[in-house]
Amino acid sequence: GATRGMTQRERVCAARNRHVRRLLDYPGVVWVGVGAKRTAGRRTGRLAVVVGVGQKRDVAPEATIPRRLRHRVWSLRRRVLTDVVESGRIVAL
Repeated sequence: GATRGMTQRERVCAARNRHVRRLLDYPGVVWVGVGAKRTAGRRTGRLAVVVGVGQKRDVAPEATIPRRLRHRVWSLRRRVLTDVVESGRIVAL
């Protein structure tokens, strides 16, 4: 398929570009980018769509950011990880 030749970074960037508007609609989301996936503060060695929120908190299941995203509409097996990070409030100067 077309994704066979894609690097991990290309797949993650494609997923970010495809889902950025939807992710920004989740409550508390202030930015969406690409970066290292972290678990318990440690890098996992994988890239992820990183979602910055003002403050991490419990939310209703329908407001929970998905753990994985498809980088193409037809891509069912190769999903991209997400990582939610607390970044505080962002204020324009």
